[in-house]
Amino acid sequence: MKDKEGNIVSAGDVLIELGRGFSIEDGMCSYSLKIWEMPEQYNGNGYVYSTDGERMEFWWANVGKSIKITEENTPAEFIFSFFHGMNDLDSLLEHGTIEEIIFSSNWEDKIVLQSDVDKYVSDLRIANELKIKTKEDFINNFDIIKNLSVLPNNLISDIFNVHDIEMPKMYNGELGLRNLEIQITLAGLIARHQVIGNENK
Repeated sequence: MKDKEGNIVSAGDVLIELGRGFSIEDGMCSYSLKIWEMPEQYNGNGYVYSTDGERMEFWWANVGKSIKITEENTPAEFIFSFFHGMNDLDSLLEHGTIEEIIFSSNWEDKIVLQSDVDKYVSDLRIANELKIKTKEDFINNFDIIKNLSVLPNNLISDIFNVHDIEMPKMYNGELGLRNLEIQITLAGLIARHQVIGNENK
């Protein structure tokens, strides 16, 4: 199997997929890029990774629109960042060499360092140890919760439950929209408690 430039692609190779759409903001056009890893059995699927290195599968990967990348043709920390959560980028270039496309992207804003991974793992451990069964539990642990870099779904569900908020549902496979709704609802809840806390000082 070969990529967009005719390079042979094997299981474990990392690719950047082009031609995934574009967006316009402030008169500037940016093109969406997807970084993914070739699986052992390719059926239009690929692998991406979370900050702590957990591998996840996604669909609609297209080898023919992708370019294989290595540590030799990418900046320092780029491959490491991919294997720790950097999956989606935007570039000002639609065409060009992979070096030019990456250089014109927002990858430096999304770079993941070892310190970021260490904090994520530490925060995830703390989050998993929290028990939120009442509003009082939430209030007592509010300062910890608002400073965590990650909130697992089970903790978010507990927080919503004690506030009588229903967890958003996913419709038509739109996981991204569901996650966005969860983030907005959670951000509003935290902001509200932040205001209440400031008023009580």
